[in-house]
Amino acid sequence: MPKYAIMFKAQLEGIEKLTFGTDFRFNLDCEHPSSGEEYKNLWVTQEEEMEIPGSRGTCHVMVKVGDKRHGTIKIEKFDKEFVYTGDQSGKFVKVCEIECRDLEPKKWVIETSASEFTAYGAEEKTTFDEIEFEDGAWFDYDDEAGCEVSIQELGFQFKRC
Repeated sequence: MPKYAIMFKAQLEGIEKLTFGTDFRFNLDCEHPSSGEEYKNLWVTQEEEMEIPGSRGTCHVMVKVGDKRHGTIKIEKFDKEFVYTGDQSGKFVKVCEIECRDLEPKKWVIETSASEFTAYGAEEKTTFDEIEFEDGAWFDYDDEAGCEVSIQELGFQFKRC
């Protein structure tokens, strides 16, 4: 089964770290590798696990591909809170790995999962909960530090493992 690492990057200004927990819901756009058929807005979370018909395995999302087949995605190696630090700003960092059967990930729609992000200002004195990205960016003001803060240039990529 093909495995992919989900990679994330952002440009942090005035933010010490950006986090989300293992209950995070990924909104992925995928396609069937043979037919090219697209499957948009597949919500993948470790909180929802199901058995795969005709198999002893489990997955976190399943869609029907073709007449009798199922495309599946299973999240792997995502057992602790994801932390993206100011030192990593602008660099791709692995979030987790996913195992895909009859589906190939094409896009991580980060903005729609935004309320699950938490950011921490300078020296982690200020916490910004339920961050909502607009046009791939978020701006605010850190009263404790007395400066503007932002998260911009959100990016993702899938790396085959």
